[in-house]
Amino acid sequence: MSNSKMKDYYLMYWIIVVLVAFACSDQTADEQQSKVDKKDAEDTDATSKPDSETTTGGNGEEKTDHFKNLKLASDVVLEKLLKEVESLVELTKEELEEKRPVKTQLENDDNLVNNGDGTYSRETSSNTAQENNRLPNNLNSDNNGQSGSASYQDNEKSDTASQNDGQSSDNKFRIIDKISSSSNERKRSEDISSPTKQIDPMELQLDDDIQEEDEDSSDSESSAEQEKKEDLAPGQSEYEQALEILSEFDGNKESARKLLEIAKNLGYIEARRYFAMAKLFGDVFPRNVMAAIEDLEELAAKGDPAGQHGLGYLHATGLGFNSSQAKALVYYTFSALGGYTFGEMSLGYRYFNGIGVSKSCETALSYYKRVATKVAAAATSGGDAIHRIRLSEEAEQGTAKIGLLDDDIVQYYQFLAEKGDLQAQTALGQLYYQGGRGVKKDHLKALKYFKMATKATDGIGDAFLGKLYSEGSKNIKQSNRTALEYFRKSVDKKSPIGYCGLGDMYLHGKGLAKDYKKAFSLFSLSAQQGWADGQLQLGLMHYKGLGTPKDLKQAVKYFNLASQSGHILAIYHLGMLHATGNGIIRSCHTATELLKTVAERGQWSRILMEAYSAFKNGQISDALIKYGFMAELGYEIAQSNVAYILDKGKKMFAYICEASHIRETEKYPRALLQWSRAASQGSTVALVKVGDYHYYGFGTKVDYEAAALNYRVASEQQNNAQAMFNLAYMHERGLGLKRDMHLAKRYYDMASEASTEAYIPVKLALAKLSFLYTAEWLRHGFGRYLSGKQDDVKLDKSLTNNWDLYLMAILIGFLIIVIIMRRR
Repeated sequence: MSNSKMKDYYLMYWIIVVLVAFACSDQTADEQQSKVDKKDAEDTDATSKPDSETTTGGNGEEKTDHFKNLKLASDVVLEKLLKEVESLVELTKEELEEKRPVKTQLENDDNLVNNGDGTYSRETSSNTAQENNRLPNNLNSDNNGQSGSASYQDNEKSDTASQNDGQSSDNKFRIIDKISSSSNERKRSEDISSPTKQIDPMELQLDDDIQEEDEDSSDSESSAEQEKKEDLAPGQSEYEQALEILSEFDGNKESARKLLEIAKNLGYIEARRYFAMAKLFGDVFPRNVMAAIEDLEELAAKGDPAGQHGLGYLHATGLGFNSSQAKALVYYTFSALGGYTFGEMSLGYRYFNGIGVSKSCETALSYYKRVATKVAAAATSGGDAIHRIRLSEEAEQGTAKIGLLDDDIVQYYQFLAEKGDLQAQTALGQLYYQGGRGVKKDHLKALKYFKMATKATDGIGDAFLGKLYSEGSKNIKQSNRTALEYFRKSVDKKSPIGYCGLGDMYLHGKGLAKDYKKAFSLFSLSAQQGWADGQLQLGLMHYKGLGTPKDLKQAVKYFNLASQSGHILAIYHLGMLHATGNGIIRSCHTATELLKTVAERGQWSRILMEAYSAFKNGQISDALIKYGFMAELGYEIAQSNVAYILDKGKKMFAYICEASHIRETEKYPRALLQWSRAASQGSTVALVKVGDYHYYGFGTKVDYEAAALNYRVASEQQNNAQAMFNLAYMHERGLGLKRDMHLAKRYYDMASEASTEAYIPVKLALAKLSFLYTAEWLRHGFGRYLSGKQDDVKLDKSLTNNWDLYLMAILIGFLIIVIIMRRR
């Protein structure tokens, strides 16, 4: 029955096909040998032909020695600097000789200025900043963004120091500052490249007044950054540095571990939380569940909501403790009351599904509303791409069918992009801009490919460049002027993304005077072409009455359109409208489902990909703990994957921690629990699995009626072919359902129509069904058959429950005999 029965039919079918094909073969041994000889001759001729397709090539480009260029540039600037100082300030030769050795030691940094007291400060003029911030030619390295960020931060610090020192400098050294600035200007005209990686948003040679505006904004940003650093709590800087290292593709975990330990010892609360969960997950530190429990208990004793949620998770899963849903609920409640996001999600899920508490949609809605508001506030554009992989589907269909991109495919697209393929350039740019499908977000690479794609006539490359500069990032400095220029280029090419971007500039007054009517017009053009961002903004303008009369029905319409594309902000606004009944009939259930979807799109959803990576690398325990953690937050995909791992007999929590009280006999009951929770959230695979567990008695008693109920739900609501096939079999055998051959045939036919993969098993099952009718007619007579009194088919009981398989085996044996007779 179920999957195993269908697989048996498949096996029998292919055995029959092979045997029939073999039986029909009438070639003699001589004919076969002649074909082999002919093939060998063809192969010999083929190998004798020269290989004209082999080509060699290379770009032959030489790498620039940046350090040599810097030294050469510094020598030139030094000579000119000393000559002009001598003429303007009339310094003596002895004074120049005293200064020359000091400058020589610092010749790698030609922006240093003498403060008059034996010290030097760095000067960064607008021209020098632009020169140092140029985009390097080579963007293939993942470390470019990191060095660019460091360079930008250093320049900010140096700007502040230079301003402070300049107030106390003598007049003659102010003249030196001016000379240094003019020297840097001449150095820029000599086109000496700089190795720094920070992106210059003003590469397009904008007007002087625009450059001056950017200088002022850069100074204000620098001072704001300095104030922010002064306000950091003890240990916060080390904690943020550790997270930045860990976010890198090949980050040094040892350095991150040391920084985290320093931050924890300094008492920074976020570091203490991360420390405890890292020991539990085994990310940065070796997994030590008991040590993690000690840290979590210490946090919880001080009223920390993160520690309370961690203990709730451990009690819920029985990891390190005896499983207790009551204790888990208490910890989750205190965590949620403390405003902890994970606590709010866990409690909202339990109230929404009635797990350990009375089901309450309103209570669940209140918790999910809080989390969704946090996610929406942090969302940019349509939200980050979250790829959710179902392990059961991957096992059946392979990696290519679940949407992940192999490295070979990405490299092939990169090859096409370098050759000038505009579609490949745009696709890679969007892939690196949003991330997902197994590819990490990288705005530097996105910038590179979008700049390549600006030659296209669709304007997509220009529009996304505008978005990159408008939003800004760690390695790309935000610039409204540059964004505006790219958006206008895109609008000239009638791109919906460009219309939306320019409309956003008018809406918020970014580099332009606010103009709601122009914004509304541009958003309308974007929405007409189906761009989700344009539809969202148009809905917001209708909702708020900006540039158009307030119209809630139109707002709901455009929110619906944008949400169909998965736009996180559209889903959020639609959920809030359903929650309040504003412009639409109030529906608590619909609102909760929508806001739950938004909550599950938060940045913490990356744990799903971490769990998947651990599973693919054979770290089953790591994958199980992380999937279990996400399952407690209400992620259906995590619940299904936990159940799948347990169902396949992988290591359980009992093998992870010696102190765990989980026994191997609890494998199926725990898997059934997770399948049941996933099924309650609408998972078709989970519904079928729950039916299978009840049918075979895995983790519960055999219950054919419960199995049939789950199969029927999967069949009627999800049109699942496997569920239809199982219902047909149960009607045929009278297991949990009334024995009815007509209904059995009907469900077999429905399964065949629902899925092409079920075609062969269904045909074999129908052949068996026809045999039953024939046997019944022969046994009881034609009249008894017409009267419908075929209640008892004794043939089915005489050959055990799997008599149909025996019958197929007999047919196969008969075919073998026929083949042997023909060969003789």
